[in-house]
Order: sequence, then C-alpha cells, then structure tokens
Amino acid sequence: MKYFGHQPLDALVTALSTGATRGQKNVRLPRTAQNCAILDILSSYGLIHGWSEHKKDLCVDLRYVHGRPALRAIRRVSKSQKRVYMRARQLDQGSPYWNLNILSTDQGILAHTDAWVSNLGGEHLLEVNGSLS
Repeated sequence: MKYFGHQPLDALVTALSTGATRGQKNVRLPRTAQNCAILDILSSYGLIHGWSEHKKDLCVDLRYVHGRPALRAIRRVSKSQKRVYMRARQLDQGSPYWNLNILSTDQGILAHTDAWVSNLGGEHLLEVNGSLS
C-alpha cells in the first residue's frame, strides 16, 4: 500500500479527503497510535462509521448522509515546518460538529470540547468540517 506524504498524519488527511470526495465506501491508512486516536474521535462524533485493523493498515468506513459525505473537509493545521498551539482559553466550548478541532495534549489526542472541559491546551493537529444532516 502506497501512502501520500512522509508522515502518517498526512496520509490520514489525504486518504479521508480524497475518499470522501470520490464517494468511496472505505479507505486504508497506515496504522499508528495517533491515527487510531483520531479515528476514535471522528467515530464518536459520527463523522465516520468506524474503523478496523488489517495487518499494518487501518480500514476506515466512511459515512454518507443523503449521498453526501458526513466528513466535508479535513485540514492539517500544525505542520512540521510550523507548529500551531492553542491554549485552553482559546478553545470554544460549544462548537458544533461541523467545526471540530483535534489537539495533541498532555493527556493524549482530544477533541477541542474535551480539552476545554479538562482545561488543557496543546498542538492543534486537525480542523474537521462535517455535517450530520
């Protein structure tokens, strides 16, 4: 399996965005602890159906609502050339599903709402736009 980019997070962003755009039912990603944690968050928010492990890969089942992808856009914010950090007070507690930020904190990978509740800041990894309607 060939992945895009040098980092597994780049492969996750590329695979999910192109898979949703092309209308694929599932996509494959490299298996890393970080990717597993991010997929758990996306699954808990209902933006993907779920995921499973296959040898060295992860198989992600994409979700569609009325023929349109639930995962509308996913963008990497913090990159190896430029790290972006968010403090706990910069996080918005009540952002709806369509504006989900994923952070890497001292307590692991968290959605911005969970980081806000725990009063944690961290590296701003991803910005996800989705819709459940």
